[in-house]
Amino acid sequence: MKLLYIAILLFISCACDKKYDAQICEDLSMQSFKGSPRAETEYQKHCQNFPNRYPKATCQKALEALIMGKSKDQLQEAFGPSVLGCFTENDVYKFLKDKSK
Repeated sequence: MKLLYIAILLFISCACDKKYDAQICEDLSMQSFKGSPRAETEYQKHCQNFPNRYPKATCQKALEALIMGKSKDQLQEAFGPSVLGCFTENDVYKFLKDKSK
């Protein structure tokens, strides 16, 4: 029985190894901007060597543009196609002119 628990723990620990790439790190950066402490920790630990198109400063500028009334198309043209990942659902609901996301 003890051996079974050890085998399960080894399986779980091996299954949790995440491979980090530029896209995962970009997503973590945007989640971090939205306030996720887990994403911030993962980003700091695993993503320092990857380029990041959406650092906190870019997400902040995009959020300011969203609040000032820019449409989805204007935001994507100015900041890139994945910029909506910087915003919470509440941000999109309250400020985005084009509610289709």
